[in-house]
Amino acid sequence: MITATCPTSCIIQVIGYVDKVELDSSGATYYSVQCAKEGSAWTVQKRYSQFYGFEQDIKTQVAINAPFPGKLTKITSLTSAQKEERRFGINT
Repeated sequence: MITATCPTSCIIQVIGYVDKVELDSSGATYYSVQCAKEGSAWTVQKRYSQFYGFEQDIKTQVAINAPFPGKLTKITSLTSAQKEERRFGINT
């Protein structure tokens, strides 16, 4: 698994995903992001669109060599394999 290290020695990795029908009536997929720093760890859940927006903003300031998984142009349910592929792509 590929991890990113922040200047303050924070390790960040996308560790999984969950479909949250109870929080979002569309049944959106949330990706679980684990952050660890100095013996503490916490997990936050973010939608793909949040990662996509962040990537769009940051690539104007930083050279990004890894391809980012594409955004779907029409609303459709992703298979488990597609979600796992997307998780891996976000992690790189």
